[in-house]
Amino acid sequence: MRTTTDRFNLELAPRTTVPLEAARGVVIRVGLGMVWITEEHETGDHVLHVGESYQVKQGGRVVVEAMSMARVIVESPTPVPVVTARRFGHLAQQLIQRIRGRAPHDNLGWSA
Repeated sequence: MRTTTDRFNLELAPRTTVPLEAARGVVIRVGLGMVWITEEHETGDHVLHVGESYQVKQGGRVVVEAMSMARVIVESPTPVPVVTARRFGHLAQQLIQRIRGRAPHDNLGWSA
């Protein structure tokens, strides 16, 4: 059984944002749609289309925003525990459902 992973997939609705903290070396690949990437301490933003990728250069915050329905593959330079990756993916999917109005607000454990 695998206990670590170095990649996970996110499916994002248009205008959904995903912040990544301390993401130096992380590679963001676009499998579907188009995303806009803003990296702290970098001049200029990046718009990626299907098949394009971006490697995070700095260690600060990165924000990925879906410009259309998008599928993003996030690859970490160092493996992370599977539980953490699954939990992140699960929370991201719940957040998307919440934004779409399909999930109760307390699903994420956040108070509204």
